[in-house]
Amino acid sequence: MPAADDEAVGWIIRLRDAPVEDWQSFTFWLERDAEHAAAYERLAAIDADAADRMRTRPTSDREISAELKHAKSAADRLAPGSQSRWRYWMSGLSAGLAVAGGGIAVLTAMPATYAVTTAPGETRSVAFADGTRIELAGDSRVLLDRRDPRKAELASGEALFTVVHDPRHGFEVRVGTARIEDLGTVFDVSRRGAATEVSVASGAVRYKPEGDALRLGAGDRLRDPDGTAVPSRSHIEPADVAEWREARLSFNGRCLAEVAAQIYATSGLPLRVSPVIADRAFTGVIVVAGGREALMRRLQPLLDVSAVRQGAGWLLIPASATR
Repeated sequence: MPAADDEAVGWIIRLRDAPVEDWQSFTFWLERDAEHAAAYERLAAIDADAADRMRTRPTSDREISAELKHAKSAADRLAPGSQSRWRYWMSGLSAGLAVAGGGIAVLTAMPATYAVTTAPGETRSVAFADGTRIELAGDSRVLLDRRDPRKAELASGEALFTVVHDPRHGFEVRVGTARIEDLGTVFDVSRRGAATEVSVASGAVRYKPEGDALRLGAGDRLRDPDGTAVPSRSHIEPADVAEWREARLSFNGRCLAEVAAQIYATSGLPLRVSPVIADRAFTGVIVVAGGREALMRRLQPLLDVSAVRQGAGWLLIPASATR
């Protein structure tokens, strides 16, 4: 029996009543090898399908007996070192079958969704069995559905979605009150502050807010502020989509408070902005690679600010305050 299958069964058992830490470890395991996700999805589907089948139709004693015999046979064929874990899983499956006649076939207690998160200055990548990939920027949180890997929700932060298109089963991203449907696409979604941004590197997406749907193609960027403001569309070079992966940030008329928050998310550099200049607009490109001290030396003339050390971070104040 493949090692990935054995480990997948272990996770199915472990996640039946797991703390948050176990779900994070499970996510790391999925990311290590594409075979892990494929094995888990296949075996979890067997687990879930058996539960659904037994919930929706009566099961005769003969059928239950056949399922139990099959479960025992499968466990007996395993290597000695892995038999106990598989027998435990099969016993859970069998228990579900055995009580199905009474309508109590609940095989797993794992939640439908699990979260993948990053800390400020950290990036992570999640790979799916079909080749689809999600890359998370710093300080981000994505919710995934273990029952349907073609659905995701960007709860906060930013992520790049590289989607293998399936016309029979589209990929959908929920963000705020909107939905984004892929049409064979590489696209970046940002949810920071009080706005959603979508930038398309290739292919196309359909952006569906509460109003009419909007189609975005390669080179399109859409910014949709919360509230009643109308979404605005602009152009972006496809090569510049998700430039945070190269530690480069571009801003066009963004307030310094937003700029500081984005720098923190990407680099992990803690920044606060004095209320006196928090709303000042900035347009330009900031490279956040390198050490923190070097970054602060570059930022001060670029943003026309002075930086005052505050614990592990800095407070940005008007440059004129130190002249």
